[in-house]
Amino acid sequence: MTRPRLSWGLTALLTAMLAAAPAFADDAPPKLDSGDTAWMLTSTALVLLMTVPGLALFYAGMVRKKNILATMMQSFTICCIVTIVWMVAGYSIAFTTGTAFMGDFSRVMLHGIADHIVKGNDSQAFVLASGIKGVNDMVTTIPETVYMMFQMTFAIITPALIAGALADRMKFSAFMWFMSLWLLFVYCPIGHWVRGGGWLSDSDVLLVLPSRLLRVSLDGSQQTEIFGDSNASLGPAAICDSGHTIVVTMRGHDNDSSGRLWRMDADGSNLKRLTNGEDDFLPSCAPAGKWVYYSGVESRWMRVPLAGGSAAEQIKPRDRSEWAVFPISNVSPDDRRFVAYSTRADASTSTYSALLGIFNSDSADTPALSLVPNPRIKVFGGAIQFAPDGQALAYTITDDKNVDNIWLQPLDGKPGRQLTQFHSDSIFGFAWSPDRKKLLIPRGHVESDVILLRDTSK
Repeated sequence: MTRPRLSWGLTALLTAMLAAAPAFADDAPPKLDSGDTAWMLTSTALVLLMTVPGLALFYAGMVRKKNILATMMQSFTICCIVTIVWMVAGYSIAFTTGTAFMGDFSRVMLHGIADHIVKGNDSQAFVLASGIKGVNDMVTTIPETVYMMFQMTFAIITPALIAGALADRMKFSAFMWFMSLWLLFVYCPIGHWVRGGGWLSDSDVLLVLPSRLLRVSLDGSQQTEIFGDSNASLGPAAICDSGHTIVVTMRGHDNDSSGRLWRMDADGSNLKRLTNGEDDFLPSCAPAGKWVYYSGVESRWMRVPLAGGSAAEQIKPRDRSEWAVFPISNVSPDDRRFVAYSTRADASTSTYSALLGIFNSDSADTPALSLVPNPRIKVFGGAIQFAPDGQALAYTITDDKNVDNIWLQPLDGKPGRQLTQFHSDSIFGFAWSPDRKKLLIPRGHVESDVILLRDTSK
């Protein structure tokens, strides 16, 4: 049995920006939307027309005169055969959870596909395979039958495209057998790998809403509520243990008014309190680390074992007036170092200069390395993070037009470089996936007005 895992975790800063979206903020059951349904039906028809007559005429015009009818019939017959195969087993293999390599058979013969429609009331949208064990939850505003047909049109056009490579080269009966088997043993399993929860679809984002945790696919098509408590207020979260564990700041759970760190599995199970402070926040951990670093009221720098069962440890740098003012920003991928931001007063100029301190986790008296960051660093525009190889730091910088980008600064003193080339908007945080191959950057802007008040009585 494999443990569920998540790819990305975003803190409450991103959460605040996204919480206003109706799809996330509304706790009511999803309802059918006539506009969404009409557009999906239109899209389904358009994709189908790409095959018949689209591809049928296109390929017929590329073969010898005696093979025109056979080539056109290949596209038409594919529509018929794939429709049957898809409804019997293909849809279930592709879009139910099953294993990492193929779905299960809970939707064979479209079993249960209309269960979301209540007799006499078909206004409630489907939650894909709701109540069926081992199937993804995908909240939509269209009937599942429409979703099934939309995906079916792509299952039709894909083998129809292959027909162009086999024109004049294969018997008609052999071609039909080949396409039926190819659909079942190639197309459907690969579709499951990418879109059905398989091993290639490990690209989900953890969204922290005010009282809920959502697991959302990158294209937004799949949403699953991991945790919800209407009495709780959730804060920043971290993804630990290679994506298998979530650590979140929570206040109000179990009538506890203090802000503490709680851990849970990636599916929301095994909820456990990690800390006992009054205001613990900003958890951070290495992808496979054993410690969770965070900030507290009594001490800015604290850490606690991810597994729990032990008291939290206070981290005391020697010069606390300089290094314990700002919280720990990030932990290195090997769990041996952490980085913190600080400022140092310059008496000669009456200004403050920024510093980045790299501390060894087992000895944090003084920084093992101090760096002067890019003067355009934006501390609150996203955490200062280690690069995937642990040999550089990444952080947000801003220009005089309030445009944000990501800056990469090597630890060996070499010149830094700008990772992104955005020309507008602000960055609200960024995060690497646990495999360190992808970077998620939420961006946007905040509208503001300047109001001039004056005394009209004068």
